[in-house]
This record gives sequence, structure tokens and C-alpha cells, in this order.
Amino acid sequence: MTGASEGLSRFGQVRIRLAGIDVEIQLVFVAWLAILALASGRRDLTLVTWIVVAGLAVLIHELGHAFAYRAFGVQPRIVLSAVFGLTFGDELPPARSLVVSLAGPATGIALGVVSIGLAAVVPDDGLGRVIVEDLAFVGFGWAVLNVLPIQPLDGGQAVRAVIAAAGWRDAERIALIISIVAAAMIGIAAIASGYVILVLFMAWFAAGNVAEFQALGDDRLRAQLNRLGRQLMEGDADAAIAGLEEVARKARSRSVREAALTGRAFALLSEGRADDAERDFRLLIRPQAADLLSASIALHHGRLDPDLAALLADHPDAASAMGSARAILDAGRLDEVLDRALALPDDASTVATRTLLVGLHFDGEHDAAVRVGELLFNREPTWNEVAYFVASSLAALGHDEEALTWLARSAELGAGYFTYIDGDRNLARIRGLPDYGPIHDMLVENAAGHRPNTGALLGDAASDVGGKP
Repeated sequence: MTGASEGLSRFGQVRIRLAGIDVEIQLVFVAWLAILALASGRRDLTLVTWIVVAGLAVLIHELGHAFAYRAFGVQPRIVLSAVFGLTFGDELPPARSLVVSLAGPATGIALGVVSIGLAAVVPDDGLGRVIVEDLAFVGFGWAVLNVLPIQPLDGGQAVRAVIAAAGWRDAERIALIISIVAAAMIGIAAIASGYVILVLFMAWFAAGNVAEFQALGDDRLRAQLNRLGRQLMEGDADAAIAGLEEVARKARSRSVREAALTGRAFALLSEGRADDAERDFRLLIRPQAADLLSASIALHHGRLDPDLAALLADHPDAASAMGSARAILDAGRLDEVLDRALALPDDASTVATRTLLVGLHFDGEHDAAVRVGELLFNREPTWNEVAYFVASSLAALGHDEEALTWLARSAELGAGYFTYIDGDRNLARIRGLPDYGPIHDMLVENAAGHRPNTGALLGDAASDVGGKP
């Protein structure tokens, strides 16, 4: 089988290099082969030969995928885990992906044909005959099993590649539906035929496919979370709060639901609605950024968590920053938190102070944002983002000349996210000034020369190459 992601166990493994390909053999793979042998009644030397022959056949199958990857210029890696093998490689276009998916079963069939040829010269009794029959069984059997249209088997991957090559939308979703239906039908047939092991495998595949199908829906919701975060940063807090509540209601996975509810609590904090945020916080099971959210809510009750500044460094996303910054300001503790942020070790101090700057800026507290930004820039005079935030806040305050100076500073330091700057409403008046032209040209030149690392706070749309943020 081919795989696109990792996340496999690192316990009990052997790594070898075969034909220039890294191969990882995990203990659980050998254990599964032994379990299958024991389930078939083997107790003697044939148990050992089965493990060796079956393991070799699976490896040859995966080498078929690997060599196909190599033919397309991709360096593969093989992992033998559980009763399966997986070959990892970079994503390929659908047609090439189809070739890679079918290369494994084709290799298995070839191995089966070779075993038939060996059967003609091997005596009908003895260990040699058992080995040849095992080789034929695994070669053909593994190939047949893998061409079933069930993910993550090769047949399921091939179906997905064909659907994608045909240009259909939602190829992954359609392929998963086919996979779930096929696993259910084969499972029912296996129950009727008494093949317990096959029933278990089909149940395993079906459950995994159902979970993946649900995750696809949540992937769209995760993208919506990012859009709602942008909406909050643009000042439309009411719509963001309502949208986050809707995402939480639709989410199938707990992680997405918790992320939406946590984001909603921070959004409520950014609006000064600490009581509502606290009410939401109590409904969460394992909220993301729970420590920062709890510490921010505690400010509403007059308690300053001594670790609040450090927590800002741990959670530098804009939504969390906005909610926390508002809570800090409302409690009148900005100077205390800023002093503690500046007292942190170098990297943590910089990130915590920057997070505070971003929160203040997007929450509309521009006087405080300028003060924090200037202080941070004096310590770290190389961050173009900090200069940009100061420029934007100064523009919002009506200090046009100072804003232009800081914006030029940002461009001189390599800022290239001109589409983001062109969409910044604070800078609308600045963009109409004659002195903005050369700054814009510099931003465009920076964008053409490299892809700036704008960090997570400005978002992917700010990366400069076209779309409106």
C-alpha cells in the first residue's frame, strides 16, 4: 500500500537500506504474521518459514510501489507495520499515482507466477513445497486483497486517482464512500462464508474510512475557523462569534468543536464580554489554550496569574492575543504584564511582547499597540511585521507621516505582503499619499524576490502573491 502520512510507532523496529530505499520493519509486523500462522494451526518449522516467506512477499509488493515512485523521480520509504506494508512518497498527479498504486499488486502477481514455475520443479512433499505454496498464496492473495476498492488498500488509492484524473469534485469523498460500501458488502459476504479474519479486516477498514470521511468534513470546518479568525481580526466580532458557534455545532470531531468554542470564548473576551466567555469556558472539556484562557478570565475577577506573560508566548495566534489583550486592558494590568513579558528569557520575551502587540492592534487599542510596538522594535529592530503593526496603528490614530516612516521601515526590512497592506483599512488614507508609491514598489519587489515568512499572525493570504487577504 502507498501512504501519504506518518505517525507510526517507533517501538521495536529494525531499519535497513535496500536498493537505495530506506526500509523500516516493526516488531508488530512480525507479531501479526505469527498470529496469522498460529490461527491457521501452524506450530512447527512451517510457522517460521511462513513468517519469512510472507514478510518477504509483502516487502517485494512494497518494492513494486517504491520502484514506481523512483521512476517518477520521487525517493520513497517503506514501513512494514501491523500486517501491512506502507510505501511513503511525495504526492503525485493522478495518472502517476494510479501507476504507483497498481505497481504493488502487479509485482505480487509476478511473484505468484514465479512460484507456480517453482512448483513444477519442487517435490510434492516436504518443506520446500510448503514454502512455494505459501509464496503463491501470499503473492496472489496479497495482490487480490490489495486491488479491492477499499482505502487504504491499493485498489482504493487507484479508485481515488481515477476519480481525480476524471476531474470530478470531491474525489477523496467519493472514493471513501465507495470504500465504505465495498468494505461493508465484502464483510457481509465474509460473515456468510465464515471467514472471521476477513470480517475483522473489513470492519477495521470500514471504521477507518468512516472516521476519515468525517474528518474531511471537519477539514472544511477548520478552514472556516481560519476565515472566522480573519473576520475577527478585521473587526467583525459579532459575525465571528456567531460563525464560531455554528462551527462548534456542526463539528464531528472533538478537536474542531473545542477549537471553535475556545476561539469563541477569546472572541467574547475581545468584546469585553468576560462573563459570557467564562460561561463558555466552563462548558469545554479540554479547551485549546485553556491555560491562557483561564488566566485571562481570572483577570475579570481581579487575579493576575504570574505566568500570564509566559502563556502569551505559548499561544501567539491573533484570536487568543486579542481576547487576552482586552482582558489585560480592562483589568488595568497592561504595565504589569508588559514588565513580566520583558523579564522573560530572550525568545519567550520577544514572542510574548509581540503577541501582546498583535492583540492590542487588532482589538483597536492603537495607542497601547504603538507603545508596545516601539518598545519591541527597539529591542528587535529586524522584524518587519512589528514595524508594519506600528505603522497601521499610527495610521488609525491619524499620524500619517509617522505611519509612512514605519511602513517604509517595514519594507526596508523585507516585508513583501503588499496585498495584505493594500487591504488594510487603517492604511486607506496612507495609500493615497504620494510618498506611498515608492514604498509599495519596494513591497512588490520584495515579494517578487522571495516568499516572505510573515508568520501565522498575518495568515496565508498575506504571503504576497495575489489574493486579497
